[in-house]
Amino acid sequence: MPAQHVVPIEEAACQVAVDPDRLAGVTLSPDARAAIENAEADTETVERRCVRCSTEQARDLLEYFDRAAATLQLDGDYERSTSCAQAAEQLRRTLEGPVLTT
Repeated sequence: MPAQHVVPIEEAACQVAVDPDRLAGVTLSPDARAAIENAEADTETVERRCVRCSTEQARDLLEYFDRAAATLQLDGDYERSTSCAQAAEQLRRTLEGPVLTT
């Protein structure tokens, strides 16, 4: 059975990922999209979803949110860009472990 990760992702970023009018040129695999669509709302804060995903789905989501953040920033949509950047960082930490900075 593939590894399962539970990643808290902001609702705003989840909405970007499942929006039928997705960002031009930024695609998400059907499996990764399903992981977000099936995610449960966080019981402590309704502004987040607990996304359960395999390592492969997490990598796809990381790439998607990195690209979405850049695209949204260029479009001047800083609020959603920030949400996507934070989602990418959560996924990066999940996949790589904590990054120590000095």
